[in-house]
Amino acid sequence: MLCKSSNNCAFYRTHRYKASSKQYRLLAESYCEGDLQPRCRRALYEAEFSKEAPEELAPNGYLVETNKKLRVENTRKFKRHSIKNGICLLQTLDTARTFSAWVVDVSEGGIQLQLNADPDELKIGPGKTQLKILGCSAPDTPIPITKDIIKLVWQNNQFLGCRFAEPLPAL
Repeated sequence: MLCKSSNNCAFYRTHRYKASSKQYRLLAESYCEGDLQPRCRRALYEAEFSKEAPEELAPNGYLVETNKKLRVENTRKFKRHSIKNGICLLQTLDTARTFSAWVVDVSEGGIQLQLNADPDELKIGPGKTQLKILGCSAPDTPIPITKDIIKLVWQNNQFLGCRFAEPLPAL
């Protein structure tokens, strides 16, 4: 089960077949070809910042050859604001199914949610999944939530990272 990004991944192309770097081959086997694919820091970086991950970033989040973590505090496009006691009612656009989620934080670019249900049960996942915000109660929000369509960008168990989007055109 090879990662869908492996063809374009600089780390995978560089270190998968290098005989001299056993540790990087092991990372490629574990993250790019194995069970750790959902935890790949390169894929998460690309999803969150909408740009290619640095070449020296390994899938485990450390920089190649330095054993130091990549510092990403200042690379966000928008400032995030934590929300307390916020909740949204959501609907997947391709079905009539609705569910609720806690609002964790919000920015001008998107929203982070915590699901009240199992994501496998809801059958949602990163990719083309778009959700409609049917209602949102987030008191003291510094940024009003004015858009009602969000696109799922990343998922970590119960937590979803979504960006505000325009609805996909009907086919």
